[in-house]
Amino acid sequence: MIRSELAPAFVSAFALACASCSAPATCDVEQFASGAPALETEGQSGSVRFSAVNESLTLRFRATLGNLPELWPNDSMVIAGLPFELSFRYEREPFGADGRTEMPRLSVAVAEPGGGGFIVQTMSYPGPTPLRLGPSLFQDCAFGSRQCETRLSVTIQRLDGAPFPPIDVSWRASAQAQIHVCKALATDPELTLELAEQ
Repeated sequence: MIRSELAPAFVSAFALACASCSAPATCDVEQFASGAPALETEGQSGSVRFSAVNESLTLRFRATLGNLPELWPNDSMVIAGLPFELSFRYEREPFGADGRTEMPRLSVAVAEPGGGGFIVQTMSYPGPTPLRLGPSLFQDCAFGSRQCETRLSVTIQRLDGAPFPPIDVSWRASAQAQIHVCKALATDPELTLELAEQ
């Protein structure tokens, strides 16, 4: 598991949670300001070639956050997401994605738990890739849960056919999470990302 530095922007949010830490699990501003590392999984990646209109690929992810403390400072202390990158190019020159070469459009549909989600569509003259998306994770994680899970799918579809030639599409995804709790309540949380069979 890869660990990166905690974003300074969240420091003030940590301090607000201190009042909710019950004795003897108390904390002060310094405990939050020192920061705990964020969590990030190893990246998942793959590629596919789309040759005709309406060809598609659906990726089904399951992210799990485990070994959480029994008591959280409050219900907004897990901030997590799934950074997703999409790159595409023709198999021969001109490869495209340069703002000048016309290419078939792609749609990227993210289906989130509870019926939420969003759709992004590329332009006919796309600029440099990758295209970056960031769906949220663990939004429905219940207060005090020791483990949280999010299942979501990402569907990539080619929208235009002839006369455009085949395009090669590459993707990469990982899960990231920041767990903001008093040090007295801290555990060693675990974050995993699995890709179901396509």
